[in-house]
Amino acid sequence: MFSALLLAAFSAAIPVVQASSITTGAAIATCFAPEENCNAFAADAVNGAEREILVSAYSLTTGSGIPEALARAAQRGVDVRVIADRTTPAAAMPVSI
Repeated sequence: MFSALLLAAFSAAIPVVQASSITTGAAIATCFAPEENCNAFAADAVNGAEREILVSAYSLTTGSGIPEALARAAQRGVDVRVIADRTTPAAAMPVSI
């Protein structure tokens, strides 16, 4: 019941992307820490992106390689969009997109 109410509350404000509209050839991958090196996993995925990167993250840590890889991707013309928690230190990030 709660999830239905939450979905109803957000559906008016947030556009829903239908599964059929996802680009053919798009890749979705997962990484589990601490068993895997997820910073390197994410940076490698970003470095290989050619057209679009959509990121939703609780936090992005400078020095992990991820914000830097996102900035490089944007500089080479990849459409980079990031949703991060308000506490992410965006002002302290040494990269600009």
